[in-house]
Amino acid sequence: MAHRVGGPYLPEDTIIRTFVNRAMRNILALCVFLVCITSCLAISCSDVPASELHCDWGSTELCAVYGQEYSDLSCTAPSTIDCDGARTFLVDYTCQYCWQLNGAVCDDPTSCSFVGEGVETRCTVPETVFCNGTRTFSKMVPCLVESSKSWLVCVTLSVIAGSWGLDRLYLGHFWLFLAKLLTMGGWGLWSFVDLALIAFDIVRPEGEIW
Repeated sequence: MAHRVGGPYLPEDTIIRTFVNRAMRNILALCVFLVCITSCLAISCSDVPASELHCDWGSTELCAVYGQEYSDLSCTAPSTIDCDGARTFLVDYTCQYCWQLNGAVCDDPTSCSFVGEGVETRCTVPETVFCNGTRTFSKMVPCLVESSKSWLVCVTLSVIAGSWGLDRLYLGHFWLFLAKLLTMGGWGLWSFVDLALIAFDIVRPEGEIW
């Protein structure tokens, strides 16, 4: 049996072969595309975050001087992570123990009764930082009480009356309120800085959280 395909009649077996050839070319092109995408997305083993690596802190005389920079820490990327290059390599690091880091991110301590009270909270070291010991640990920190003030109200005051320091007055920062009032918001510059600090939750009521 023959069929008309855009002009002359073609045998059925020719049509089938043409279809199969086109399908095979499309499948091959898709495979090449997927391989290219996978290669582009693959990361180097040396770029795997420190929190995912298995580092041998006992391989050398590590941390001879606290705070000193070294480059002899042997780390291995686990087989469960798809990465390119050598899986075991040496990394540069600073001699430091995880629980001593100031840059650890801690949960806000709110399960306490008054500001300044010591309370135990959980802290975690950022994934890019190399340190010796457990990366998640408990730490005693000053208590933070949930504030009765509103973040939205404070931001609004900073927008409409930041030049008069009403945002600082609302936060309870009386002396900063006076300085801001007398300088008209630091001639405008201080007002913009405070607006950003309050909006990004860098400045808040003393010893409290929103």
